[in-house]
Amino acid sequence: MLPGGRLEEGETWLEGLRREVREETGIREFSIEKILDVDASDSQETYIITFFCKVKENPKITLSDEHQDYAWLSIANITKYEFWYENIEKKLTILLGTATS
Repeated sequence: MLPGGRLEEGETWLEGLRREVREETGIREFSIEKILDVDASDSQETYIITFFCKVKENPKITLSDEHQDYAWLSIANITKYEFWYENIEKKLTILLGTATS
């Protein structure tokens, strides 16, 4: 699962990121290591910002109704999963390969 969503009116990107992660996973404590990518949506009407974040140890996960399951992934096994956005696997492999080296 990749938590994500849209900003609510008047919300900063940091507030939106923290809210979406909390709502979808229950995780409240994490650090933002870097912005990995900024891209435009297929419609070119919104931006997609990909953040590289870290959690301390293994936090308790509480999934929202939007998700059925979750997994902690490494770059080595990322191809075992299907992603809703067709280019996300390719982007994550490139970006995280760079970000974690």
